[in-house]
Amino acid sequence: FYNSLKSGAVQDAINKSADERFNALANRKEILLGTNQYPNFSIVYILLGSLMGMWYNGWVVFLIPEIIASLVRAISSRKFSKFNMPYVSTFTYFFVCMVVPGLSANLWHPMWVVFLAIPLYYILFGPIDAVLKHKRCQNGIKVSINADAFDNEDNDDKESDD
Repeated sequence: FYNSLKSGAVQDAINKSADERFNALANRKEILLGTNQYPNFSIVYILLGSLMGMWYNGWVVFLIPEIIASLVRAISSRKFSKFNMPYVSTFTYFFVCMVVPGLSANLWHPMWVVFLAIPLYYILFGPIDAVLKHKRCQNGIKVSINADAFDNEDNDDKESDD
């Protein structure tokens, strides 16, 4: 043990372990006990309700974390289909119909059209994802065979090189 300590092998192992833990924390594969990995929008909702009287319509802020997370997920995985379009459509619908003053008068009926964006988005960008995946395969970039162009799940941790 003393020779290992003197040669620096122990310090190298400790530094390597510390770097691995730091990278796991930075990539959100691990979280520290007592820390919050995601923003707390409950506080935002309470502030909106208390300060601005938005108790009935301020709840739309709870959709924002998933929208942001799905945007990050789509960018990091380079797949349009990872973006959570149903949340964006729902947020847009309720934001325009409930939150924006002056617009909420008679928009409940025509605003349902925003939900047509969900299938249109996946119809348009699903094939684009498939083409981009095919190009990455041709360029020699590792792509998981199990991944589907329309897959909207987080089960492809194996294709991080994708």
